[in-house]
Amino acid sequence: MSNRAIFELSLSTLPEFSNPSVLGLWTEVAGTDAGLEPREVSFDLSNPESTILSEIPCWRVRLPENLSAAEIGLNEGSQVLQLSRKAVPEASSRLAKFMQSGGRLQVGEPELELARLVGDPSILSGEQSFGLGDLLKPRWEQVTQQFQGVVSQVCDLISGQSLIETRMGESRIGYSLLTRSGRLSTIWQSSLELAQVELHRRNLALTLQSRETLFWTFGVAVRGAIPLAQFFMMPGGPLLALPAACRFIWQVQSEYRERHKSNTFTI
Repeated sequence: MSNRAIFELSLSTLPEFSNPSVLGLWTEVAGTDAGLEPREVSFDLSNPESTILSEIPCWRVRLPENLSAAEIGLNEGSQVLQLSRKAVPEASSRLAKFMQSGGRLQVGEPELELARLVGDPSILSGEQSFGLGDLLKPRWEQVTQQFQGVVSQVCDLISGQSLIETRMGESRIGYSLLTRSGRLSTIWQSSLELAQVELHRRNLALTLQSRETLFWTFGVAVRGAIPLAQFFMMPGGPLLALPAACRFIWQVQSEYRERHKSNTFTI
């Protein structure tokens, strides 16, 4: 059994994934899927870069069996990712303006919630203590728990290796191992059509750009957390400011996607 992270994008059963937690696109699922490891395929584990496959984070895309529907699904997934990427500079700018205004510039729900968080004089629910864990108020507990999940995801990515899987219906059409040095090894299902090969290649591009965007988003949050903690003299300093900054950026991304999706998903 494996406890590794599995990020799943299901374009064949979208209603089951109505609340994606990563970039508005991917849902983290339990990493105990015994069916994930294909017994009939194996990568060259004699390579010194290789490790046990069950320990490597996996990015899996599930596509409908219908080729046209699969292509449309990947198009929509790519559009969602682009919206999340375009929202990052806006989030960075809005966070800077929020701090410049001393927390008084509250143009949207992300600013309103951040103002409540950083302006709460009783962030700690008990006497001041260095042991913050048991003293965080419920609102902060929710923020920090969400943040801890993303930190775990980022740490998985820092490992430098990823499995990237594409499925059409119940069939695995492509299965790739990305190593720390950037080497990509792929095993293909036999007798694939060229269009099916292209689907996996598009999934590779989508996954790699998703990883890059996740790093970028986290980096913007780190850069914003230090001045945020200093300006508002937050108890716990960056320890609490970083989760708050991350949540702010995620909210701006969600708001941006909602604002632009009607213009994006047009036929």
